[in-house]
Amino acid sequence: MDSQQPAGIAVDNLGIMVSRPMVCNKGLVVGGCLLGFTLGLSQGCFDPPADVPFDAAPPDAEVDAPIICTASTTTCENNRYIECDERGSVSLQLTCPLGCDDTEVKCRDVDPSNGVAMYLDRAGTDPDAPDLVLSAGSTIDTDTGIVFDGALSVDVPSTDLGPYRVFIVKSLAVDGNTKVSGGRGVIIVSDGEVEISALLDVSADMEVDGPGAASGACQGSDANAASFPGGGGGGGNSLVGGAGGESNNGASAGAVGGAPHVDVDLDPLVGGCDGGRSIVTGSVCTSGGGGGGGALQIVSRVEIALTGSGSIDASGGGGITAMHGATCPASGNSTRGGGGGGSGGMVLLEAPQVRLEGAAVVVSTKGGSGSAGGVDGGARNGSDGGTGSVAAPGGMDTTQAWGGNGGTEVLPPRAGGYANPNLYGGGGGGSVGQARFNTTSGTINPQSGAALRTQYSTGALRTRLVP
Repeated sequence: MDSQQPAGIAVDNLGIMVSRPMVCNKGLVVGGCLLGFTLGLSQGCFDPPADVPFDAAPPDAEVDAPIICTASTTTCENNRYIECDERGSVSLQLTCPLGCDDTEVKCRDVDPSNGVAMYLDRAGTDPDAPDLVLSAGSTIDTDTGIVFDGALSVDVPSTDLGPYRVFIVKSLAVDGNTKVSGGRGVIIVSDGEVEISALLDVSADMEVDGPGAASGACQGSDANAASFPGGGGGGGNSLVGGAGGESNNGASAGAVGGAPHVDVDLDPLVGGCDGGRSIVTGSVCTSGGGGGGGALQIVSRVEIALTGSGSIDASGGGGITAMHGATCPASGNSTRGGGGGGSGGMVLLEAPQVRLEGAAVVVSTKGGSGSAGGVDGGARNGSDGGTGSVAAPGGMDTTQAWGGNGGTEVLPPRAGGYANPNLYGGGGGGSVGQARFNTTSGTINPQSGAALRTQYSTGALRTRLVP
């Protein structure tokens, strides 16, 4: 028998013994050395570098530590869930998004609102889910599911979920102004970070609704009269919409504003509501109400961050005063009262951390303003809510009543002006909408001048146990 032994190893009657520290790749430690197998792959032992202690471990050793798989066991430690089959092989391994549960051998994961947990799970496993980057001029269509990064079409898995379209991504970066349109509200679920450094626009554009705008009692009422109608009511949301103004010294009443639609947790998620119209009975020429702001939900397992010029606009649209044209003749009953402003929509952000940081960062659900009574649209039209710091101003007319300002986070929508002694009442302003922030801490803390131009609430992020 050859009497020479490998460096660092001595043999006695008990077998192989390690006489100085040895480093072994993944496996089980027996008698001071690792038996060379992990998941069926043979590994060996080698001498450690002279300047590296045997017990040294990298900073991420907990995550990258070798898997020791005991047959027919399930463990959850160091944010890692492992199921081992009867042969001692790993049958299922998960990284726990929110750590291991304290009472059950399970992972804790985000439990998003509005029934989209299964789509969040897909975001982590679907090979077609992209790391989506949206540059300037990007668009998202909630009716077709088509997404453009600038002029380039991007394949993003999506599905219809009742009144919503759910888009599934691994991560999202909004680097350029992006417009979302369509009849359905938009929900984006992301396995990773969501970073918004430009405008994500789900607002109404004058009479055109934002995606997922609502209907029903929150819509502003129409003012309908045989002649000289009053103004349409503003759309309601967090507050009642502004009333339309009376016309002709009270001969025709202005319409009432839409009813409030307060939903603290935004589950279900809906958008804002249209403003009411001003109509001469039987005429096709009407003053239109502004559109309701859109419905937006974003879910991330990691973080949602609005920084730089990052903003979300879910504001309502401005009312329209009837204009001369093909359907509005220049004589007869062509003049109208003002249309009511649309109310702002709803924004729901859910992640372990939601970060709002920067003087240009805004989340807005401001109401649109009503239009003035009078002839021709022009400056008489109302204004979209937008992201600015002041209320959307109502439309103006030199001889007719003004439109009411839109609502803000601190101001209710203004009623339309009364026509006294003028002929046509102005449209009422639309209410401000709502936002909700669900985080691990249950709080939100805007930094460095970031603004919340919306009525909002906060809550603890809901969790679920998986698998």
